[in-house]
Amino acid sequence: MESLCNRTAEAVIVADESGQVQFVNAAAMQLFGRSEANFFEETLNFSLNEASSTELEILRDGERRYAEMRVVPVEWRGLPALMATI
Repeated sequence: MESLCNRTAEAVIVADESGQVQFVNAAAMQLFGRSEANFFEETLNFSLNEASSTELEILRDGERRYAEMRVVPVEWRGLPALMATI
């Protein structure tokens, strides 16, 4: 699954049930202007809740962007998690 998430053009973020980021792909790092380490060290400024879709406001370099986010439950490395595609 990780290989597939790395190949998609959509931003992908996977977090465990406590909200700790477990994975981000290159598209997510580019969209948010953050390094992989920043995603793991810092908390997200939005929550990952199961919903059909949610509009997400992204602030980057003083510029506002809007994107659609979908969150689904998945199993990541054998544990329950939430995967957001943006």
